[in-house]
Amino acid sequence: MVPSRASLLFAVRLLVRLVVLVAVLAPTSAQARERLKVLVPDKENLQYLTFWVAKGSGAFERQGIDLELMIAAPPSKAGGSPPIDGMLESGEADAAVLTPPAYLRMIGAKAPIVIVANLFKNEPYALVVRREVAESRKLTPALPLHDRVAGLKGASIGYPPAAFARLRALLASQGLEIDKDVKGTVLLARDQNNAFKDKTLDAAFLATPALEKVASLGDTVVMINLAQGEAPELAIRQTHVLAVSRRTFESRHDAILGAVRALAEAETLIHSAQPAVVEALASVMPGRDRHELETIVALYEPAVPVTPEVRAADIPRAMALVPEGVSAPDLAGTDLASFVAADLAAASKSADNRPRWVGIGIGLFLFVVILLVVRRRRAAR
Repeated sequence: MVPSRASLLFAVRLLVRLVVLVAVLAPTSAQARERLKVLVPDKENLQYLTFWVAKGSGAFERQGIDLELMIAAPPSKAGGSPPIDGMLESGEADAAVLTPPAYLRMIGAKAPIVIVANLFKNEPYALVVRREVAESRKLTPALPLHDRVAGLKGASIGYPPAAFARLRALLASQGLEIDKDVKGTVLLARDQNNAFKDKTLDAAFLATPALEKVASLGDTVVMINLAQGEAPELAIRQTHVLAVSRRTFESRHDAILGAVRALAEAETLIHSAQPAVVEALASVMPGRDRHELETIVALYEPAVPVTPEVRAADIPRAMALVPEGVSAPDLAGTDLASFVAADLAAASKSADNRPRWVGIGIGLFLFVVILLVVRRRRAAR
């Protein structure tokens, strides 16, 4: 008897789900794990979503990496090179998650680093509007970007000091001037979580950790999510990256390849199974509110690259991410390609070290499961 169309469709859906699950859970070949000391600028920053998911989902372990997490100390008031620069160059850390100001500064100083993975490709900021303001102005996220921005003319908008240039660029991209067409208000860190407490603000321009808190409120609307990349002037960049010292890159190439492979696995998971992503985050951030994690994963998913591939051509675009008041490095005449491992992401795909018998076993298992399900559905009719 030929299976019905419904049974076949059900079997195909089941196969797809199982393939995704197996891709995440299949073990690597037996091998001694390599310890990799990775420096992160600050703890639990969800702009480093790809890294945290790779850690929480066990991707590093599956790729033979024994991850040692290091949290960077704040810069000293005495000045000098920030700790993160020295720790990476001295070998105290093997790799580091870097923000644009950090890796641009190090490239400008000709530091011996190599960028090996792209973790976030768009802006982490979103414009959140009080619901009653959105309704009174007839604004919805479904409107064209120009209409949403133009509809905020005259509105009071709060923003962190470091986000001024980004907000100005967003408004200017649609014909508004920040000093003329809106009422800008600086929000210090202590005020961002409760930006709408006294209702003096109509909107707030925020990134994590305040973004997920404010966006989770029932009386707010995420009107513009720059993580989606819909404003070309603020999109397609290497916002956060994983970099290694050149010495580590040359002497421990296999370990770095495994780390990039783990990040690629995490990026695939983020785009295919958000509930599993939330579970991974909750495992490394048990104190975080689950609804807030779900909110930020949904908002930031579009900003996660499909692959961790890095490109030298994208480095100059990151210059716009250097906050005002911070000196931008002079990259004129710098061979940017020498600071980027552009072929590592592609190499990681072909270097999958899962043994062949695992693939054969998985295939047989999926075949048997699908066959049993189809037969059971037919017998139940």
